[in-house]
Amino acid sequence: MGPLFCSVRKRMFEQARAELRGAHPEFEPEFADDGFCGGTVDAVLASFRRERELAERYGLRFDLSKTTLYLLAGESFQGDVCAFEQMGIRIVRGRDIQMLQVPVSGTQDFYSRWNQEKMDAFEKEFEAVENLRHSHVAFHILQQCLSFSKLSYICRTTPRAIIEPLLSWYGDQIHLCFSRILGRAIMDRQWV
Repeated sequence: MGPLFCSVRKRMFEQARAELRGAHPEFEPEFADDGFCGGTVDAVLASFRRERELAERYGLRFDLSKTTLYLLAGESFQGDVCAFEQMGIRIVRGRDIQMLQVPVSGTQDFYSRWNQEKMDAFEKEFEAVENLRHSHVAFHILQQCLSFSKLSYICRTTPRAIIEPLLSWYGDQIHLCFSRILGRAIMDRQWV
C-alpha cells in the first residue's frame, strides 16, 4: 500500500507543478507521504491550493491538523499569512522547526519534547508486541520489524546529539521488551 500511495502522491504533485501559473516555490522535497514546500508566501500558497484541488481526484486528502507553516524570519516576518490561518494551518514563528518528521533546528526544550513524542509512540509498539499471544511471533517482530525503519531514518537525518536520549531509551526498552517476552530477566552481560 505504501509504494502505491507514494506513486499516486508523486503523480498528483507533478500535475500540480505542471498546472501552476505564476511563481513556483523554490524547493519542494518529498519523502513518502510527507512534503515540504519553500519559497515566497504567494508561491507556497498557490502550490498548496493546487495540490488540495487535485487531491480529491486522486483519492487523497490533506490532514490540515498536521500541516505547519514555518516562518523562518520568525517574529520579524511581515508577510500576510491569513490564508493559511483561515485553513486552520498551524503557524510557527520561531526556530523550532521539524521537517519530514525530524527536527531541523530548535531549542533544547523543543528537542526534548520531540524525543518524548517518539518515545511515547515507540512505547505503544513495544506494549503491543509484549501482549502478543505467541512469543515466537513477538520475538520475530521485535527482531525484524519494530520501528527499525523509522529509527534508521531518524539516525540518518538527525544529529546524534539531538537524538541521544531517544537512542539510549530505545536500547533499554528493546532489552526490557525481550525480557518480558521471554518471561525472565536478561542480565546485561547476557544481553551484550
